[in-house]
Amino acid sequence: MAKPPIAGSKKAPAASAPSLPLHIKYRPKDFAEVVGQENAVASLEAVLGGNNVPHTFLFTGPSGVGKTTLARILAKRLGCSDTGIMEIDAATHSGVDAMRQVTDLVRYKALGESTTRLIIVDEAHAASKAAFQSLLLAIEEPPEHCYWCLCTTESGRIPETIKTRCHAYDLKPVGWEALEQYLALVVEEEQYETPEDIIGLIARKASGSVRQALVYLSMCAGTSDKKVAAALLETLSDDGEAIDLARFLVNPRGGWVEAQKKLLSLKEQNAESVRIVIANYAAAVLSNTKTENEARKILRVLQAFSTPFNASECAAPLYLAVGWLLLEE
Repeated sequence: MAKPPIAGSKKAPAASAPSLPLHIKYRPKDFAEVVGQENAVASLEAVLGGNNVPHTFLFTGPSGVGKTTLARILAKRLGCSDTGIMEIDAATHSGVDAMRQVTDLVRYKALGESTTRLIIVDEAHAASKAAFQSLLLAIEEPPEHCYWCLCTTESGRIPETIKTRCHAYDLKPVGWEALEQYLALVVEEEQYETPEDIIGLIARKASGSVRQALVYLSMCAGTSDKKVAAALLETLSDDGEAIDLARFLVNPRGGWVEAQKKLLSLKEQNAESVRIVIANYAAAVLSNTKTENEARKILRVLQAFSTPFNASECAAPLYLAVGWLLLEE
């Protein structure tokens, strides 16, 4: 079977700062760069080209297939400036009070050259019943300047009263052939020496997630032996939370409060295994860092996680390493 073309040109999306993790560096900036969601992209283009653009969109599908990315691109196409785009995590702000604060805000136009607002609600299924009721009132008759994008991995938990008021798009896992072709473009762009058999292995292991495929590629970037890559990917398959913490430590946003949430998600995992994942991730990022300042930052992560943890101390060494990175000057 011939490999399906990737949406847009034959070149990978234009890269941003070279030290960024690949899944951020190659995040699509327009619809033409979105991988494997051609039907959704075509439908969105048609909707935006019409006379009556809906004000509420629902993006459903598994993790890492482009729900939030499409919402951000949509915001730009609707003319939102950066000040007009607001992202909230319903898993964190699940209550009615938090949702009311947002719905009260959208009554006012955005500041700046563009007054258009777009609210992206990630993990929308986590909102409480009362929060959904508050949201229903807001999306039923939104102000002309306001748009909503609800993103969820669990469409069955979104009330029908919400669904029926949304323009819905169900995103599918990206086929491994499309992922393989896309990864080959990224490998060429990054000048990696990753063999084709490892690229294919990564594409199959990613389970249809572009984001996961790019994370796996960054971890295997210095590996040329397929058996070594397979062993590494097997270890990483069960370490999503550890990888999430590693990404956060490389580019910390949210400080100690956000770190605590990620550490709590790891309370059932062996601290030494987490340390190994973080050290390997930091080493992979460091190998692609082009500036001294960025290299120093990543080296601090490596330094914090370079010494094996004592099993008898349980999670204490993990908290100490994270705290040293975030709180020590």
